[in-house]
Amino acid sequence: MTSTSDDIHSLLFPRLRHPYYIFAPFYSRTSAGIRVLHHLCHSLNESGERAYLILPAAVPPGTGVHPDLRTPVLTREQIAADFEAGRTPVTVYPETLRGNPFAAPLVVRYLLNLPGALGGDARFPPSEYCVGHTDILSRSVPKALGTLYLPVSDPNLFRPDPAVHRQGTCFYASKYQWLHRGTLLDITRDSTEILSDLGGTIKPNRPIQTREQIIALFQRSEAFYCYENSSLALEALLCGCPVVFLPNPHLQSSFAGDEFGDDGIAWGHSPEALEHARSTVHRVRQRYASLLQRFEEQLRDFVAQTQRIAAGTPYKAPIAVAHLSAAQVAPPPAPGAAAAPAAPPLQPWLPSHRLLPQEFTWAQETCSSWEPAQTPGVALAMIATRADMPGKTTQQAVAGQWPTGKPMRLLLIDGSGGAAQAIQAADRALLDSGESWLGLIDAEDMIAPDALFRIQHALRMHPEWRLLYTDEDGLGADGQHVNPHCKPDFNLDFLRSLPYIGGLMLVRRDLFEALGGFDAACEGAEDYDLALRAWERLQAEGIAESAIGHVPEVLYHRRTGSGHTRKSVPEILSMGQRVLQAHFDRLGIAAQVQGGPFPPAFRVRWPLPEPRPLVSILIPTRDQLPMLQRCIESVIDKTRYPAYEILIIDNDSQADDAMRYLATVESREAELGGRLRVVRSPGEFNFSAM
Repeated sequence: MTSTSDDIHSLLFPRLRHPYYIFAPFYSRTSAGIRVLHHLCHSLNESGERAYLILPAAVPPGTGVHPDLRTPVLTREQIAADFEAGRTPVTVYPETLRGNPFAAPLVVRYLLNLPGALGGDARFPPSEYCVGHTDILSRSVPKALGTLYLPVSDPNLFRPDPAVHRQGTCFYASKYQWLHRGTLLDITRDSTEILSDLGGTIKPNRPIQTREQIIALFQRSEAFYCYENSSLALEALLCGCPVVFLPNPHLQSSFAGDEFGDDGIAWGHSPEALEHARSTVHRVRQRYASLLQRFEEQLRDFVAQTQRIAAGTPYKAPIAVAHLSAAQVAPPPAPGAAAAPAAPPLQPWLPSHRLLPQEFTWAQETCSSWEPAQTPGVALAMIATRADMPGKTTQQAVAGQWPTGKPMRLLLIDGSGGAAQAIQAADRALLDSGESWLGLIDAEDMIAPDALFRIQHALRMHPEWRLLYTDEDGLGADGQHVNPHCKPDFNLDFLRSLPYIGGLMLVRRDLFEALGGFDAACEGAEDYDLALRAWERLQAEGIAESAIGHVPEVLYHRRTGSGHTRKSVPEILSMGQRVLQAHFDRLGIAAQVQGGPFPPAFRVRWPLPEPRPLVSILIPTRDQLPMLQRCIESVIDKTRYPAYEILIIDNDSQADDAMRYLATVESREAELGGRLRVVRSPGEFNFSAM
């Protein structure tokens, strides 16, 4: 409900305020864009609003955020409470996030870069609102709400030190040097390098500097050379250090715009540009102070506009953020109430435990160096056969993938006409997709948020791969992850015993097309059949061992009850057995496939060669005749294999009965055809030597 002049406000009757849900990567000190999103959440909370972060994956309490900022992480309980109260959330997405993955009723795009520059959508639908971090970005889209320039560098920390004499220079070339493989200029040869998370990762012997070390460096440097745009340039200026941008193919314009002008900045290192930077750097702090005041005004205007829009936006269904955890801190139990259930067990294979906050930053920096033409495209066909499992959760998981510059395509296949027909439709859709890596998944199964990045990164590292698969786990109806399946690298014998590859399996387009895609006649085990046929073809080319790759991360979550076939479990197991038998038949191997010790394992009975190979059975002994006789008699009575021999290894037997028995065996060795013999092993007892 919008405010009118007749509204009466009182502390006794709090007004309905709409919350802010802000999608942001894990906090990173070296990424200005990420810091802006976290500080926006903090600033909204400090101004009296309610704001929450949506991080890329569920995280343990206290991780992924800055400890000094008021940035609570959104939970399922908070979403439910806001929905029940009719509070339409203002969901803030950065421009790098594609689509509306959380089905938010009101979306505001916070433009921290030009749309599409870092992999997001180049255009946004009319239903979304935009606000730019700078005036230039606000003018890049039609009908922006305005500008919200959020300064994230503290001028009380980044300030000049008049007592320090300036000498020497420093430089920053993170992406330029490590991702774009650029060559440093001679002018920075004797400069001190400032390292980012990326540089610290690649050069672990040179850790990144602390904030205090960077401040001290800026306070004593005569100039700061930048090979790329970075918030470090602003922080250098606040410390009174002139900034020199060094133009290169990846730096065509500086970050200076309507907000800063060119005070303290040299474009290139000509004497005239350097003199301009030195003579004007003192103006930067005053300009920055005015920007801080301007931000408070812009934030009030942003809140007023978004609250007004939210009041007129219906909230028909809660936003759907599949990876959100429940509230981390439960209220104390009421007197007499039962004790709270034990904490869930550690699940180290899940993103909430295996992902470090710095990994998202590393992934973004890594992807920024990828040329789109060299980034493998991935298409997944999703077959939906049940009305209660339409695949909405899967769509959200695909839309919520870490941005890489080439998003994952999800092809929706109607399975109402039967699985066989749907498999054929999936084959056609995958081949028509134009993407280079193709796969098949089930509706409502989940994909980890870093799955696309991990796959594309692995494929860039292994261009020889023609088929790949990932680890997986189960996802119960209650949302709990169970039964992690951490698979080995490709093992043919294991594959012939267990169809372990399935789940998230991708096949390169040329191989997929050569194999004719998935075989609808193998419904229920079509992925197993395709994996076996792929190996056969790759083996014929002599590259099977190197062409099948494994990404050792749990990137696929198979939901209980999902699946596109209507066959029963016994029918599916039987189909798997027939698929494996057909594999041996195609290879001309006279093996017989039987059910294994547990489903869905198989037992393969291999043909024996002719003539049968000899099996030698060794029985060490000393004096224990009754024991020796029982052993020999049981072997003879129960062994059906014809080609065997029994070797009695005697270690100085002295008992009369044992010596007579062994002598009798030796005297009848020829009569027994050499199948029962005595081998003397005198001396000290040594079981291994015998």
